[in-house]
Amino acid sequence: MSSNNQVISTGTTNRDGVAVFDSTAATSRFRLSLITAQKDADFTFLNLPQSRVETSRFDVGGLQSNAARYQAFLYGDRDLYRPGDTVRTNTIVRTEAWQAPPANLPVKLRLLLPTGKEYASLRQKLSADGAFESRFILPSAIMTGLYTLEVLTGNDVLLTSRQISVEEFIPDRLKVTVQAAPAVAKPGQSVEAQITALNLFGPPAADRKFEVEFSLKEKAFKPKNFPNYTFQISSGERKRGNGYDQEATPISDRFEKTTREGTTDAAGRGTATYEVPDYSDLGTLEGAAFTTVFDESGRPVNRLATFEVQTQPVLFGIKNLPELVSTRQAVSTQLVALTPQGQPTTAQAQVRVVRLLWETVIERQGGRYIYNSQKREEVITTQTRTVGANRGRKRRSASPLPTPASTRCAWPGPAPPPTWPAAFTPTVLVTPRAIPLR
Repeated sequence: MSSNNQVISTGTTNRDGVAVFDSTAATSRFRLSLITAQKDADFTFLNLPQSRVETSRFDVGGLQSNAARYQAFLYGDRDLYRPGDTVRTNTIVRTEAWQAPPANLPVKLRLLLPTGKEYASLRQKLSADGAFESRFILPSAIMTGLYTLEVLTGNDVLLTSRQISVEEFIPDRLKVTVQAAPAVAKPGQSVEAQITALNLFGPPAADRKFEVEFSLKEKAFKPKNFPNYTFQISSGERKRGNGYDQEATPISDRFEKTTREGTTDAAGRGTATYEVPDYSDLGTLEGAAFTTVFDESGRPVNRLATFEVQTQPVLFGIKNLPELVSTRQAVSTQLVALTPQGQPTTAQAQVRVVRLLWETVIERQGGRYIYNSQKREEVITTQTRTVGANRGRKRRSASPLPTPASTRCAWPGPAPPPTWPAAFTPTVLVTPRAIPLR
């Protein structure tokens, strides 16, 4: 089909499922836009303008021939070298028909400096297998940077090239270990990062400056015995997203990084203390102590230690709903209460059924009017249930609802304002006119 809805050409697939169009599609004055395929009641289509792949960042030029009609493949032992190392390479040369060229064919291998000037050149002859080996010795005072190896024929026809890096690399002079204690902390508790720094093949690294950056982030709670349950926690905050959608902000936005500094003692040890903020009802958090110890020249050596912060004794989960459910039928769901270790327990939870209403309004932007869909939440019912009667599970049923809705589970308490600052707010959304788990 053309872009103006005209049939350019038709065809039928052969026994291999391949259809070949004649030259009409290429010579037509119409622009090809759509391809359709149909067999009985099965129908599909391919929209070509919407299926294009941007190839500017890929090497899609394909294999290009050269005047010598040879292909060369150059490889080495590694891509990174230090001054004073030896660069060893192997080269295989083939014809365009993938045959070995004549033996003793003269070839040239050049090594170019990062400035583009030639540093060294070797003349070689191919073996009977169409290959040769070579090596370059890099002086200790050689320039660092990106070098280029080029393979050429005897009459200077470029066959292939390869880049290598020559850099000064100084290994770490310190051996640093860091441990966070305790491994599992509570809000308001102190966590210590215990640092030990040793000079490699030497005494302890005394009087060395160190920095420790403490940070917190969300940690997904995924117990092995409950893979079909969601324990995701809502931050209770909202922001405007693309298309005016309301999106929950990450809980990590609440956390601030804290830096501690110090100096190692005579035994090469140091301690940094972090006071865990008094967070509550944010699930399980993962803390990190990113430690940097500086050697005598000021070069940093980094290590990382992690710890857990458990902000609530019980974690509530809601069993996932199928993507599609029947309309006008009651749907039941299961709630689960687990300890941070993933063991079933008993606890009271506030279960709330919320109806999601999408309202379309007309807004004026500039000199024109646009339609904008806004979501509004309407609380249908709120109940306090004891979760944990059956290995931590509790079944909750619901009657049919005429509109999409969601189920939320939280610690029992007074009804909150429009936003839901719940201790735990996992949300299960149901497709339009489907029945949510209640």
